[in-house]
Amino acid sequence: MNKFYLGLAVSVFIVALFYAFYLRQPEQVSPVSFEISPPTQVIQVIKESPPPIQYPVPEIATEFEPVKPLPMLDESDSTVEEEFKDVVTNTSLSELLLFKTFIRNFVVIIDNLTAKMLPQKYYFFRPPGGTFMVQLTEDDVIYLDSDNFQRYTPFINLINTLDIDRLAQIYTYLYPLFQEAYVELGYPDRYFNDRLIHVIDTLLDTKDMSGPVKLVQPKVYYKYADPELEALNAGQKLLIRIGPQNTTLIKARLMELKVRLIALNGYR
Repeated sequence: MNKFYLGLAVSVFIVALFYAFYLRQPEQVSPVSFEISPPTQVIQVIKESPPPIQYPVPEIATEFEPVKPLPMLDESDSTVEEEFKDVVTNTSLSELLLFKTFIRNFVVIIDNLTAKMLPQKYYFFRPPGGTFMVQLTEDDVIYLDSDNFQRYTPFINLINTLDIDRLAQIYTYLYPLFQEAYVELGYPDRYFNDRLIHVIDTLLDTKDMSGPVKLVQPKVYYKYADPELEALNAGQKLLIRIGPQNTTLIKARLMELKVRLIALNGYR
């Protein structure tokens, strides 16, 4: 639940308590009268101005002339799927991506990559196959099994075959829908492209790992034994989990995408 709806729910709850407690008192109880002193000063509430846009996305890229009609957000899934087919080769998209409410789910996941956990019901990709594996030493020390890294091979192949230039063009074409979904999420004064680039920077800052990664299992799920690793956000933990070689490739592609997104304004 985003902050707006959480605040709304709390407000409704307080109002309900007010009516229940004060308006349902026995009629024979006389109200207490008291005088309210005039305030000594007037407190002026100043609304914060929205932050300036750092990385503006042009309304349309020159490659899209004549302009193609933009679908409504609720009807955009088929358009997104068709566009993706134009940037991916030698990969079955239906086996990896979920196109139902794709733009909304993409925005939610991107926004939560810097949080501690990802909301699973908003995934726009299918979970990797196989079972999560660990190595247990004779003295009961747990390590992340490097065989896990192969589970992510289909996704790595997908990312490796993306045409970054074409992907940036499609993102520009569909950007009003991403922004609309971001506003729906509770950010009426924020700019999604700025958020996306900030998240990419956070992922690029992920520590490069070498050697085995030690785990602990306090309950059901495994955690990183190193408190510094366990304190990382969800996106950074995922990069460590997929293995150093996969992480290096994804970082390289993220850097390409970041450069391309920053250069979008040059399309004007």
